[in-house]
Amino acid sequence: MHTKRVGIAVVVLLSAVHPVRGEEEFSAIVEQARQAVVRIETAGPKRSVGAGFLVDKSGLVATNYHLLAGAQECTVEFVDKRRYRVAQVEAVEHSADLAVLRIPEQDVEALMLATGPPQQGDEVYTFGVPSALGFRVSRGVVSAVTAVNEDRDGQSKAGEGPSTNDPTRIELVQSDAPIFSGNSGGPLLSSRGEVLGVNSWQITQGQNLSCASATANLRRLLEAAQSATPIAGLPKPQPSAASSKVSQPAATSVTLPGGKLLDLAIFKHQPGQLAEAAGTDTSNVLTINYASGKEAVRVQRQADVLHGESVSYYETGKPMLVANYLNGQRQGNFLAYRADDGGLAFVAQYRKQKRHGFVVLFADGSPWLIQEFEGDRPVAFHLCEQMSVHKTFQPQEDDPILHEAVAQLEELGKTLTEHEKKVKRFVRSVDLDERQQRAAENSVAARANSAKRRAQRQAANNAVVNGLLQRSMRGR
Repeated sequence: MHTKRVGIAVVVLLSAVHPVRGEEEFSAIVEQARQAVVRIETAGPKRSVGAGFLVDKSGLVATNYHLLAGAQECTVEFVDKRRYRVAQVEAVEHSADLAVLRIPEQDVEALMLATGPPQQGDEVYTFGVPSALGFRVSRGVVSAVTAVNEDRDGQSKAGEGPSTNDPTRIELVQSDAPIFSGNSGGPLLSSRGEVLGVNSWQITQGQNLSCASATANLRRLLEAAQSATPIAGLPKPQPSAASSKVSQPAATSVTLPGGKLLDLAIFKHQPGQLAEAAGTDTSNVLTINYASGKEAVRVQRQADVLHGESVSYYETGKPMLVANYLNGQRQGNFLAYRADDGGLAFVAQYRKQKRHGFVVLFADGSPWLIQEFEGDRPVAFHLCEQMSVHKTFQPQEDDPILHEAVAQLEELGKTLTEHEKKVKRFVRSVDLDERQQRAAENSVAARANSAKRRAQRQAANNAVVNGLLQRSMRGR
């Protein structure tokens, strides 16, 4: 049921408002970055998906600190599917949200670090691995180059201007290049293909405004001699001078265009709520088990139709799919969960079998795509980053990201429908068995009653005949 999918092709998302450079020059930048950008996935109590990039052929990979903190280990994957498991970090700088990993020596070109900061208005490109969308590059311009200083008390002071050698100065590059969930840790490149920073945060107060930890911070980290540290030993990140410049997203809600609020608490699974409201007999429950004997599906039904709650489980015992029905029709929330950590992967709301409300795809615990429906008719699509709407599409818009997202929704919908068909076939087969059993029992009872009635009629006939015989004998 895990629907996140990461492709290996770089798809270029171009914004019409920015001038297009020579195709060959731009293609060369894309291809170079395509070989050096990696997908990073952490494992352990914390699971995250992000990006990184090769900064040295010896095997040094730069990424974000916040991706690794709280995890046990991570996997680094190149575009050609080469994978490396990493349990240690070579160097970290929490305040700049940077970490450097070491993997085996590579036979691909590393990305070059810029020697100086960019200027406002410079064209830039962000590379990363947006969850479920594959490796991508988006285009924008530099909005500002800012910096903060951490003093000994952990307080920060903002400023602007070129970088300095002050080790407490954390430099940030702000741009309007779109980033999505999964871009964290990827490179921000100049029009010359040089690294200007490491994508770190999305500013939630504005549309298309993101921050990258500048190359000056990364250079200091690479030059600092540090001992390798186990990933499992990294402390959970706390607000730093750099990250404090970016507002933290709301924990449980997303504000949509027009002020509409989507509270994710409405998707919390509440067992039996719909069934109780519908007056369903909760004792009318059917179960399907795995070969191991563990429960695979538990459904409530009314005769041969689903009515109430249907819960499917992974063999580990974790929920796979929670669905609600009224008289055989989808009604309320459909919730699909990931197998690895049990987190939400997909939510859809239904009213009388039609999508009505929201359809949401999740990545790393947060929505990355929100689709609004009215009576099975799509109204709007919202791409999200860190609990904030990043871009809104109308259903008729022609956009590659929208096309791919809709295709994944359709694919997921087909998977859920096939699973639902299997459950419905099971319910119908059980109901058929029950009806056949009742018919057989009724047939046996009918035969018994018929025999009893025949015996009664025979007894009555015998009584009449005996009476006649007795009267005949007395007459003699």
